[in-house]
Amino acid sequence: MIVLLFCILSADLPGQDSIRFENDDVFFGRLLGMSDPEYLEWKNPNVEKPIRFATSGVSEIQLDIEMGEAWMATNRCQVLFTNGDSMIANLERYDGTNYHFRAPFGEGLTARREMVRLLRLSSGEGAAVFEGPEGLDGWTMGDVKVEGAGTWKYANGGFYANKAASIAKIVNLPESSSLEFDMAWKETFNLAVALYTDFLQPISLRNKDIEPNFGGFYSIQLNPRSANVLLVKKDIPLQFLGQHILNQFDRKNQAHVEIKCSRSQNVIALYVDGALIRLWRDPNGFNGEGKGIRLVHQGSGSVRIRNIRVNRWNGVFDEPPSLPADSELDLVRVAPHGSFKARVKSIVGGSVEFEPRAPRRSLPMSDINQLEFGPVNLDVPQMPLSPVKTWFNDTQCLTLSIKRIEGGRLIGKSPTLGDVVLDLDYFKRITF
Repeated sequence: MIVLLFCILSADLPGQDSIRFENDDVFFGRLLGMSDPEYLEWKNPNVEKPIRFATSGVSEIQLDIEMGEAWMATNRCQVLFTNGDSMIANLERYDGTNYHFRAPFGEGLTARREMVRLLRLSSGEGAAVFEGPEGLDGWTMGDVKVEGAGTWKYANGGFYANKAASIAKIVNLPESSSLEFDMAWKETFNLAVALYTDFLQPISLRNKDIEPNFGGFYSIQLNPRSANVLLVKKDIPLQFLGQHILNQFDRKNQAHVEIKCSRSQNVIALYVDGALIRLWRDPNGFNGEGKGIRLVHQGSGSVRIRNIRVNRWNGVFDEPPSLPADSELDLVRVAPHGSFKARVKSIVGGSVEFEPRAPRRSLPMSDINQLEFGPVNLDVPQMPLSPVKTWFNDTQCLTLSIKRIEGGRLIGKSPTLGDVVLDLDYFKRITF
């Protein structure tokens, strides 16, 4: 009963972590640390002194993080380990024995060759077309013609709105593009993202044919239960490309969203926390006529948008691992299409070097979409302490034995990376 009382008193307070116990009770507050792997220290605003909980009764900790600053490195890639773990990091080099990574959450990360199954290299080409926001300058505030409408505000590196609001900008979307951003919300959300628009004011879909002249654009409409894509053009009926039922937003209040578009392939693809949700294809060709984006909050709940990035996309979709674990050769998938088998000798300075007798002696990383390695070790190394999973989002996590948590840093051991010191601010949850 005491725990339940604290839950009720604390549930509406902002900026809190939460701890879920094995019996499904939830307790709010702030994770202070773990000086002992068997206990965690917790602070609740309704309790004067810190509380110690035995980790044996804990199932999950949700961390109320401010998503880390936008981080885009030249050799950014997704790493899939042989035990199923995954992370986004910068590949500094591969020396034939070890992979050396750097990331915002930790530097000096090293993994042995046999523990890395696949590298998905950044699907963007070159420098970002747009990164931000850095303020409201250069953005157009929309005139939302509904009762009680408001405007997007800017604070702490992002836009936020708790009333119906529209904001737009010409970002010079390329023919094939990737738009990604971090979204957080309170209560619920209903967000419409206009892509390839030439008109910076919001369009009333019901009265679109009497709106000022505008070119065709795609509207991606997101809410906690569904994603819907439609083509909006003047003087022709709305064209619905299809609705997709979602569960990716359940039991969370923040997510990383990415929308990839290809004019040559007539496709729009939605990713949530790195996972492909749905691909839509316009049967009548790609009909986006502008180069701008527009974000329209429909007025339900409160929404925050940060770390907006627009990049060129090479049009290649990720492939699941297909190489046998005992293969003596590696599989190289090159953009936009094609693959060959060779043995990767080294990766240095953005260049991949192959062993002699390979079809290619070397390739720049920017020409490669995916590297799959063999042979690999699918046996998970034994851990000295009971392992937990630390999650960056719903698809990327690291298995760790936690030695201690102090000063916002997690000190532990990974079966793939060895001893690590990681910045806790980049993790969303810990499951025991």
